[in-house]
Amino acid sequence: MSGKFLDAEKIAATLVGFNTIFNEALANMASQAALFANVIATTKTSEQFNWLGAVPAFQKWIGERKITKLRAANYVIGVDKYATGLEVDQDDLDDDQLGIFLPKIRDLAGKVVEHVDLMIMDYIASGFSTAKYGAGYDGVAFFSASHKNGDGPTQTNLGTATLDDTGAFDTAMQKMAELVDENGTPLSITPTHLVVGPKLWRTALDLLKAQFGANGASNVHFGAVELVKSPRLVGSYADYWFLMDLGKSLKPMIHLVRRPVQFRSVVGADSIEKFLRDKLYFGADARYGFGYGLWELVYGSNGTT
Repeated sequence: MSGKFLDAEKIAATLVGFNTIFNEALANMASQAALFANVIATTKTSEQFNWLGAVPAFQKWIGERKITKLRAANYVIGVDKYATGLEVDQDDLDDDQLGIFLPKIRDLAGKVVEHVDLMIMDYIASGFSTAKYGAGYDGVAFFSASHKNGDGPTQTNLGTATLDDTGAFDTAMQKMAELVDENGTPLSITPTHLVVGPKLWRTALDLLKAQFGANGASNVHFGAVELVKSPRLVGSYADYWFLMDLGKSLKPMIHLVRRPVQFRSVVGADSIEKFLRDKLYFGADARYGFGYGLWELVYGSNGTT
C-alpha cells in the first residue's frame, strides 16, 4: 500500500487543526450583519419581542414617576437549522494532502458569514411588503407610510425616489430627523450610513465622496454619512437604497441565535461511511433566526420613481 496510513492519533490532530482553522477564519472574517443587527442569544425555539419601540424620554420628575409599559407587540422571531459540509477521501488524508483542504475549511467559515450577511440584507430588501418575511413589530411592513406607536402620529420610513433624483437624499435625512415618539418627543435619529448595491455604487460615491460637483460647486453632502456596498442588492433589488442610523445600541435588525456555529466531523474508524466508502466528512451547522428590529432607524427607497 502506498502512502502512510493515517492513524487515530494523527486523525485527532488533524481534527484539532481543522477546527482551529475554521474558528480562526470565522473570527477574522468581516461581517456586514454586525452593522445592521443586534445578536441576541436564546435558549428557546422562538422569542417574543414586546419591548421594541421607542424608549420614553427623560423628563422632570413631578409627583409620581411617569411609567411607560412595554407594549404587547406580540412580535415573534423563530430559529431554523442551517448546515453545510464537505466529503473527503481517506486516501488524501493518508497521503498527507492536508494542504488542499485548508482553503476549503476556511471557505466553510466564509459560507457561514456570507449566509448571515445575505439573510440580513434579504430581510431588509424584502421589507417593502409583508409577503416574504411578514410585518415588523408594529404590524405593518418594515418600510411603510403607516407606522404608528400608540396614540402618536402616523409616520413613514418609505421612499420611492431613485438615489440620483434631486433632493431624494435630503428628503430621507429630513424624514428620519423628524421622527418622534408617541408623545411627540423627537427620537434624535441621526443617519450614519447609506447602503447601496453595485449598480448605485458610483452614484453614491458622487453623492458622498466627491468634494465638488460637476459644476465645480462644493458638494454639501460630502462625508455626510458612511457608505456601505452590499453584494445582495442586485437584480430586482439593484435600485434599492437605505439610509440608516447605526450609531444606537439597538439596530434595525435582530439576529436570534439558539446555537452558535459549530465545526463538525465524521471521521471515526467505525463510522458507516468510513467502512462502506472510505469517506470522511467535515462541516458546520447552527440554529439561528432573523427578524425586524426598529424601523425608526432605517429609511428605505425601492427606487421606483
